[in-house]
Amino acid sequence: AMLPRLYHIFKYYKLKLLTSFLSLDSSLIVRNESAIRQLNDPGLSQPQLAFKIALERQPMKIIVMCWGVLVCSATYLIRVFESTEGNSFSIYLWDQMWLVIVTSTTTGYGDLVPQTHLGRLACGLCMMVGPMLVSLMTATFSRNMALNHRENRLMQTLDKDRLEAQILVAATRIIQSWVRSRHRYFASEPNSNYALRLLLAADQIDRASRHLLLQDLMDSQQIL
Repeated sequence: AMLPRLYHIFKYYKLKLLTSFLSLDSSLIVRNESAIRQLNDPGLSQPQLAFKIALERQPMKIIVMCWGVLVCSATYLIRVFESTEGNSFSIYLWDQMWLVIVTSTTTGYGDLVPQTHLGRLACGLCMMVGPMLVSLMTATFSRNMALNHRENRLMQTLDKDRLEAQILVAATRIIQSWVRSRHRYFASEPNSNYALRLLLAADQIDRASRHLLLQDLMDSQQIL
């Protein structure tokens, strides 16, 4: 009696996906005949398209639902198939669910092993469907963690502002170095020849530091 129930549950979710994401109500209201023809195209698989749209718009909900259907269905099948007389398999529901989880995630501790051929068939189904769900979950997580267009644009703006700030700091240091070198030697004796010689010597000493600052400024401009 449980298998027909699982079938009806599958049909219910299939119909719900079709009515939620491929409804023609709006197209009929606006009389968009092109959308109606495209949706009724014989070469178009409506359930597959509805599943793709649902996975794109509600990825975590669909993945959790698929995991729940797999675990519950396989647990029930193993419980039924392994409940034969004289079978030493565990009678506890949590043990059978544990077997489904470790099998579908390809962990396989080996603490529980099905004894019947049908039970092994159910575990084989978990081995095939489980890795697909794991890879689907990984791809969805990676896609959601990637930066979107708006976040990329914000990151580029922040990087540009940081480089412009470095240019301003380098230019300010150059101006400060030039002003301080002249103020230091002309503040006490502005008309002294000795101060002029010291200024020329200071220019030679500070040239290396100013060259480094100019190099930083040019590098920042090239990056921008």
